[in-house]
Amino acid sequence: MRNVLAYGLTALALWTITGCSGGGNGRDDIQTVSSTGRFQSFDQDLEFTLTSRAFYRQGETVSLVFTVKNIGQRRVEFLAGPPYADAKALRANTEVWRWSAGKVFPAIIGEISLQPGEVETYVLEWDQKDAQGNYVAAGTYTVNAWFTAFPNNAIVERPRDAETELDAGPIEITLRFEAPLN
Repeated sequence: MRNVLAYGLTALALWTITGCSGGGNGRDDIQTVSSTGRFQSFDQDLEFTLTSRAFYRQGETVSLVFTVKNIGQRRVEFLAGPPYADAKALRANTEVWRWSAGKVFPAIIGEISLQPGEVETYVLEWDQKDAQGNYVAAGTYTVNAWFTAFPNNAIVERPRDAETELDAGPIEITLRFEAPLN
């Protein structure tokens, strides 16, 4: 049942960001970009995918759909506290936004367990503002997302850096500041 719910949420998020709900205008603003990364160690095999629209207009919320899938043969357990995923946007190799920046999260540690084939989906949103709260300039941004939880299995090799080892790999999105369509 959990797999069905995860796939349903992923499909709904992708349906929304691709403009299939009627918001598309037939142009390239409904084109999507996606990147997939993988982490393998001893008895675990995880796949991370980041998907978003390729183009956004000024003021539109940038929706990043990040999934974690257990593609191994065994259950994988993680000890984690919120946030379970994070993302950042770079322009000319300079970080301009980080999803978790300025947010307050409860100081709780919980367990996430993924059965073989099971998927966890996170939707991270960016309001197109930088760390100082100012709207960013039009242009192309490199965006990446990663899983912040570490495997709880005692025999598992722990990643040294979640941001670079538990990530989907970067995608590029373009912010276009043009007049809205009538």
